[in-house]
Amino acid sequence: MTHGMVLGRFLPPHAGHVYLGEFASRWVDDLTIVISVQDEDPISGTQRFAWMRELFPFDHVVTVAVENPQHPPEHPSY
Repeated sequence: MTHGMVLGRFLPPHAGHVYLGEFASRWVDDLTIVISVQDEDPISGTQRFAWMRELFPFDHVVTVAVENPQHPPEHPSY
């Protein structure tokens, strides 16, 4: 059995994310979609989780809250 993972922020989910998820699911038996969530995100992790569950009802969807600097000024060791 093969397992795959798609990682993203999905702010918001768009056609490219759907394409990526559908493509990945064709190559694996079991797919997990991981949503990276940060407190300062403009769209809540709860809302994005609901959207991704609706788009991918047969796959696993999880959220992970991690510090993930997006620009060098956000963290000294970027």
